[in-house]
Amino acid sequence: MNIVILGCGYLGYNLASALQDKHQVTALGWKSPYREGKFRYEERDCFQRGFTQGLPLEGAVVIDAVGLIGNRDSGDEASALAVLREKYRVLFDELAERKIDRFIFFSSGGTVYGSNPEPVSEDRPLQPGSLYARSKVMLEEMIPECRFPGLILRLSNPYGGKQDPHKSQGVIPILIRKALKNELFEMYSRPGSVRDYFYIDDLCRAVEVLLEKDIKEGTLNVGSGEGTALSELIRLCEEATGRRIRIEYHDPGENALDTNILDVRRIRELTGWQAETELREGIRRETERIRKEEEQ
Repeated sequence: MNIVILGCGYLGYNLASALQDKHQVTALGWKSPYREGKFRYEERDCFQRGFTQGLPLEGAVVIDAVGLIGNRDSGDEASALAVLREKYRVLFDELAERKIDRFIFFSSGGTVYGSNPEPVSEDRPLQPGSLYARSKVMLEEMIPECRFPGLILRLSNPYGGKQDPHKSQGVIPILIRKALKNELFEMYSRPGSVRDYFYIDDLCRAVEVLLEKDIKEGTLNVGSGEGTALSELIRLCEEATGRRIRIEYHDPGENALDTNILDVRRIRELTGWQAETELREGIRRETERIRKEEEQ
């Protein structure tokens, strides 16, 4: 199968690495620090007209792992969303002309639903509370209008696997590094806030299963289906590193997300997939990876 991944950052690189042995994989990035692998890497701006020239896109599966708007971005929201909409119109027109097989979009189950005390299913009304979340919802709404099949995956909080140590991507590697370096962790969330964390290998396996089952359209939650409080996450990272984490508490603000857990029954019933890596084991693996990285 021919797979083209848009974005060669944390998610794009780890997914390309996982799929490269079974598929022909091309990853497109822009000055990406993630380049090692057997997959083909090209430095291209996938939002420029004509960017598809020379790419193996006919009949390809295209996976969108681009992050143009970050989770902490703010500012002129209307302008930012208008620019993003126009960029994706260009992208979708280019892909439609090349007759791709399907488009897989990584949305954010961790933010588009807002805070809910119970696990949220795909049918729950969306309550995006940030620019990042609203950008994901806007793009989700554009996908059904495209001239190719589109599959929306609402991811919880993937962690683990190779990532740029100079970027703050996910609380788990941040906590581990803070512990190992005896650095201060600045907490802007409530200790009791609950999130759904799942290991990167489980995400890669979910994509592989969806490809095998030939699932081309719809919306699916992808996560562990289990919630972990931030205070418990800190305890697990301290256990794995054998060190205490120094914490400085900050007011999380009125819009802080308290509880977000995904209901993952739909993908399990559709494909048989479920996350397999227990959180303690995933944190142990990530701690081992970061220790080796710090020794280099």
